[in-house]
Amino acid sequence: MEPNIRSSNKLARHDLPQFFLLVALYFVQGIPVGLAFGTIPFLLKSMAKETSFTSLGIFSMATYPYSLKILWSPIVDSFYSKKIGRRRTWIIPVQLVSGVLLILLGWAIGKNYIFQGVDNAFHGLPTDVSHTNIMSLVWYFGLLVFLCATQDICVDGWALTILSKQSLSYASTAQTVGLNMGYFLSFTVFISLNSSEFINKYFRAMPKPYGLISLGGYMQFAGYVYIMLTLYMIFYTTENPGRKSRHVLPRHSKSQDKDKVIVEYHDGDVVSNEKTQNIGYIYRCFGKVLKLKSIQTLALIHLVTKIAFQCNEGATNLKLLERGFKREDLAAVSYTHLRAHETTLHL
Repeated sequence: MEPNIRSSNKLARHDLPQFFLLVALYFVQGIPVGLAFGTIPFLLKSMAKETSFTSLGIFSMATYPYSLKILWSPIVDSFYSKKIGRRRTWIIPVQLVSGVLLILLGWAIGKNYIFQGVDNAFHGLPTDVSHTNIMSLVWYFGLLVFLCATQDICVDGWALTILSKQSLSYASTAQTVGLNMGYFLSFTVFISLNSSEFINKYFRAMPKPYGLISLGGYMQFAGYVYIMLTLYMIFYTTENPGRKSRHVLPRHSKSQDKDKVIVEYHDGDVVSNEKTQNIGYIYRCFGKVLKLKSIQTLALIHLVTKIAFQCNEGATNLKLLERGFKREDLAAVSYTHLRAHETTLHL
């Protein structure tokens, strides 16, 4: 029995393309998340030290869609085109819109229409972000986070069907690896490469008053990455990749009851999902789940468990910036909080 147990813990070779696709999808999701959760507050505080914590608290509203995505997840799960596929129906347009939005926002930031002053050093202008309209940033980045949260709903659901049962446990691995890479790139790596002091110290013989990568340029680059990945999905993926060649993925079949969809695994396991396209039914199930005492207890624990750490996670780094810490050094130290952020996002 031991050889079978060991083999069942390994990622199946035929699942490798699907696994790497999931990593890529979670990676692009982590890019706007890293910007909204880490980079923008850092830039606001480091480039305009008079920026109040009230303003930063207002900007944190842009991150709320990640916590509230459960409210519209039944809609995403219920409405789709059978021709395109249940998950690709949402992932493709959401990522296209995200890519275009990143490109437009990057262009607007470079032209000083949004987040005025943040890229001025790259154009030989005085850097001053003290007059930035915080609410405009909340709307723009809040929309980005909303799109990322919607994409996360789809990718989480897709991960359960494109991996075989043997490799299903690796869906969370793909999420952790991809999201952390995207967050790390958009936060720690970007802050370092955006800093003139860091670039002048390690990469330049002659110092210059700006870093290597501007915020607007980085966001436009990220937008093109989104679009290229989406084009790959359009032309080179299907809703059920590898389904025809291997009988290792779950397959759907109709039952006598029209409201039931039978999901049958290759090992004989059968799961029936009733009325999964009825949004009212899904919300009623959601309400029943919320009435369970165990769920209420767990929700209460998650509600209060981070109170003791919130001051440290939310204010300590920004206070250190006030005391003269270099932002690129502090960004590197702040990566230790990344796993805590990632856990919070997916509760």
